[in-house]
Amino acid sequence: MMRLAAVVHASARAAQTAGRLAKRDAIQIAGAYLSGETRQGKLGIGYATLSELRGGPLSAEPSLTLHVVGDSLARVAATTGK
Repeated sequence: MMRLAAVVHASARAAQTAGRLAKRDAIQIAGAYLSGETRQGKLGIGYATLSELRGGPLSAEPSLTLHVVGDSLARVAATTGK
């Protein structure tokens, strides 16, 4: 689950940025997640694949950023083959 703090941080970065394109880049990932989409579109990962990953250890502190998640999804989307 994305934390509200991440959206607040993206909003603050956008507020501190002068250029329109830089503002868009600062909030683009958060905006996509809030709308229930990813920038990469359909990833081709089925429920069974995700289900196999359940039950792993949880991190004591949240450490993922929106950019890390976005970059990881982009790598998954670019993967081909079985």
